Amino acid sequence: MLKKRRAVARDERSARTKDKRLCLMDDVFDKTKRSRRRVKIFQFSLLALLVLAVVALYIPLPYYVFSPGLAEAVAPIVRVQGGHRDERGKFMLTSVYVTYADNIYDFIGALMIPHHQVLSVKQVSGGLPNSLYNQIEEYMMSQAKIDAEVAAFRYLHKPYRLANQGVTVIALDEKENPASPLLPGDVLLSVNRVRIRTVVGLLDVLARLRPGVSISVDVLRSGKVRHLQMHTVSLSEGAAKPHTGLGIYPAQETNLITANPVSIKTGQLDGPSAGLMFSLEIINQLAPTDLTRGYKIAGTGTINSNGVVGQIGGVTHKVIAAVNAGASYMFVPADRAPGDTNEAHALAEVKKDHLNITIVPVSTLAQAVSFLEKLPPKKATS
Repeated sequence: MLKKRRAVARDERSARTKDKRLCLMDDVFDKTKRSRRRVKIFQFSLLALLVLAVVALYIPLPYYVFSPGLAEAVAPIVRVQGGHRDERGKFMLTSVYVTYADNIYDFIGALMIPHHQVLSVKQVSGGLPNSLYNQIEEYMMSQAKIDAEVAAFRYLHKPYRLANQGVTVIALDEKENPASPLLPGDVLLSVNRVRIRTVVGLLDVLARLRPGVSISVDVLRSGKVRHLQMHTVSLSEGAAKPHTGLGIYPAQETNLITANPVSIKTGQLDGPSAGLMFSLEIINQLAPTDLTRGYKIAGTGTINSNGVVGQIGGVTHKVIAAVNAGASYMFVPADRAPGDTNEAHALAEVKKDHLNITIVPVSTLAQAVSFLEKLPPKKATS
């Protein structure tokens, strides 16, 4: 009987041991399953992050990145017939690099890199389509050239004459006139055989026509006169009442006639901010003395035909560009009216980064020339 009880006890202990082993094996199995599940979750999360990272490379953002551009010598760009090019120093125009924030990495990188600035597309272009904004910038550069030439010849008291050549098509309003045969860059010469010389003249001709009528238009395109047929349209957007138009953004095409014709070839540069430096270079090529005085002199600022210097964008980036090019002096537009900031921002940038350049704020072309005339000639270094 005792032996039987001991055998039963051994069987019970053996069963309990076996149960414990089974429990331990179940625990190990559960832990392995949980571990594998965690690995799979980690792998899936990592894969998802990699996919998102790759996708983020191809999602463009509605932002521009602004950074310091170049300070380029103006003399190779501006040529004045009958002028001289004997400069010991040089005038330099300054530019800003503008690129798209193609993806989130460009955006974040621009926020972290010194002297880089991020602005929304709307802040830059005012909501205009990118193509139209670029065309307006190109037109502003062409107008800046004319204004710079006039300002320089007025300062030098040299005779000149402005000849209105026609009206340039800056861009098309395809919403108003999708079937227009006109192209950006066309110069309107006549409408229904009436000579067009100014934008006002074009508006006067169109005011006598009804929307939807067929008209003949002569344009200058790629150096050749083209005869086109098109229909007028009714324009209402932004106007108090509908009026007859062509569905274009027009601008005045003007040539300067003078005994010293000027050629200004800017390549890919656009915008009006080099006007002041164009005027200074024209004056220098016609003046008896070298206004550079042997220095590298950078500058920025719009200019009108009366020689008044106006505000520009990206002045701090242009200061850095001038410093990188080794300029000793830099002209910037003076702050004259409420909201003007070029002078203050340029001086603040020099102070903040301890830059080795002298900022010269000017309000007029005459002030800039006066400053140069008072500069002592730079001593030649051996």
